[in-house]
Amino acid sequence: MSIVVGGDDSKKLSYVQQLLSNCRADSLDVRVSLAERSQQQNSDALFVEVDRQFLPTSSANSLFSLLLLGESVDVDSKRLQHMLSIVAGRSHQSRLPISLEAGDFSHFLSLTYKDLKPHRADLNTLRRGLDAWELRVDLLDDQSPWNIHRQIAYLRSLSKAPLPIVYTIRSVSQLGRHPDDQPEQLLSLVKEGLRAGVEWLDIECSLSPHVLATIKAMISEQESYRKQTRLIGSFHTRNTVGSFDDAQLQQIFQQCYQLSSLSPSAAPSPMSCETEADAEDGIKADIIKVVLGASSAADGARLHRVGEEAVRALRHRFPQYATVRYIGLCLGTEGQASRVLNRCFTPVTHPSLAAAAPGQLSVEALQQQRQALGLLSPKQFFLFGHRVQYSLSPAIHNTAFYTLQLPHRYSLWDTANVTDYASVLWTTVDTDGEGHDDGGSRATFGGASVTIPHKEAIIPFLDDVSEAARAIGAVNTIVPLLLPSATDGHQTRYMGHNTDWLGMFRPLSQLLASSVVRRPARGLGVVLGAGGTARAACYTVKQLGLDLVVINRNVTKAEELAERFGGVALPLEQLHSDAARLDRPVEVIISTLPLAAGPVQLPSSWLAAPDRKPIVLDVVYTPAWTPLLQQAAAAHCPIVQGATMLLYQAIEQFHLWHHRAAPVAEMYDAVFLPATATDSTKDPADRRVPKIDSL
Repeated sequence: MSIVVGGDDSKKLSYVQQLLSNCRADSLDVRVSLAERSQQQNSDALFVEVDRQFLPTSSANSLFSLLLLGESVDVDSKRLQHMLSIVAGRSHQSRLPISLEAGDFSHFLSLTYKDLKPHRADLNTLRRGLDAWELRVDLLDDQSPWNIHRQIAYLRSLSKAPLPIVYTIRSVSQLGRHPDDQPEQLLSLVKEGLRAGVEWLDIECSLSPHVLATIKAMISEQESYRKQTRLIGSFHTRNTVGSFDDAQLQQIFQQCYQLSSLSPSAAPSPMSCETEADAEDGIKADIIKVVLGASSAADGARLHRVGEEAVRALRHRFPQYATVRYIGLCLGTEGQASRVLNRCFTPVTHPSLAAAAPGQLSVEALQQQRQALGLLSPKQFFLFGHRVQYSLSPAIHNTAFYTLQLPHRYSLWDTANVTDYASVLWTTVDTDGEGHDDGGSRATFGGASVTIPHKEAIIPFLDDVSEAARAIGAVNTIVPLLLPSATDGHQTRYMGHNTDWLGMFRPLSQLLASSVVRRPARGLGVVLGAGGTARAACYTVKQLGLDLVVINRNVTKAEELAERFGGVALPLEQLHSDAARLDRPVEVIISTLPLAAGPVQLPSSWLAAPDRKPIVLDVVYTPAWTPLLQQAAAAHCPIVQGATMLLYQAIEQFHLWHHRAAPVAEMYDAVFLPATATDSTKDPADRRVPKIDSL
């Protein structure tokens, strides 16, 4: 991807050039130059070109706009590259499904500041427990395009993994501040949010049919808008739930889903039955949001009952929209119970903020009430393995629990005997994290990670395994599933998954997708080793769409793996002579060899080509700089360190256990040392590792 910044203002261009000087990489070529396009621009006399496609400066990504304005933002080059990729519509970061991004008991914080700039230092302290920010554009003092981009940039520059942004312009009739009689200004604000690539756009269904049709057309005409931005169809009124019968409430949910116009003060009008063709072609809401008044707590329960029925009906009628979810809220003190019951993207406030709506609660208050009602029960999670005392997994998962204010605990369960785990899987015993019975119950078991030497031996203790775990022949994650039972109402079944391969697949696919070199032929993926982890590596190679080559000292084991996954086997001793016979480029090299196996020298023919550098991943995560990664880095190959694989597989485990997005930034900090850490300042007890790889 090529980014060109040009214009007449040499002083400003020089500043931009300095800021972008560290952003040159295989995936991004940034050039800053004086050029003859300024007459097309505003008085700032700047423009942006992405892969020779002209973009007005106001269309540039929010973080980039902030740089052009000359404001200081603490951001590294990798994050800037990601932000610029969003502008170009070429971000290779895979978007989480709605079921995770707006998952179980997820929250977004309604920011009621008039300007985020004076509060930037406070935003990170507000982040705990959140899955997204809500930027209330209607509450901003300055609603100019530049300031909108600036506000978005403040939120995106907060961490390594910025939270999604819910972009909201709430009108007066919908309990906000944007004037109802200024639809053109509202459309302009909507357009700026779409240009900035906000993750979520709240669309009020009280808007006129013309305004709603214009917004839909705006989204339909730009493919990148629909890829980057998901939609919330919302309806807000102080009219109580009791003002509507069930059929009318159902109609409100359906019209919010269809982004059809609703009167803010009256019952919904009858709506013609939508055909399946209409549903397939039209722009629909990904989340339905209905906010009504309440005269009692029972109103909230009724709203949720109708909401669940409405969503089930939509999913049944239109299977292609099976991911649609809803937010059901009631206003005021009487409506707070509805917020406790709400499972998807509950808007929250914070003690240091003015509430955006009457009855809003903090994450802490919501979680406490959910625990009291039994909606959120404390669970025990474990690492099943032997000699795992130095594992980073407890730090990773307990950090995630703390960040999202979840009442769970993750502990080590170290034993050489796999049958010891039958106690928690089959009977009624729990442990205090040291392998001792503390009189707990199997009901508190939330799940487990599984590591050496139990990844294969644990399978007979499980009820089923995933397709990937079956293909690999190993389980590293146990998920308890509560299923209906004819005898006692429910039963717990244990499902085995393998997230090791995803820990490899996610970073490798990201680097492969960002490569400027488009391979004309199917390339090769090389796996070094033939042990248990090598099976996950072989599965990863096949999922990447590469042809498999397995290399091992014991060629018989290599041949077994090659036969199982469909590939060829080579003896390690003949690596250099056999490498010359490979007729296609090596795209990926995954080493599963332990450090004790000694260093492996990669063939120079794999590393020499300037435009065909393989991506090299070593599963060993300590030390960070393994001999293999040192050799690859010296040859300017992209590298993925073992700690990155550990982080990615833990993120996938979190998703399986909790059905919501993992707090990636905080989990990252539990794995990697700060960039400022040195050998002299590092605490010897700190087991984190330096970040060295290409991600």
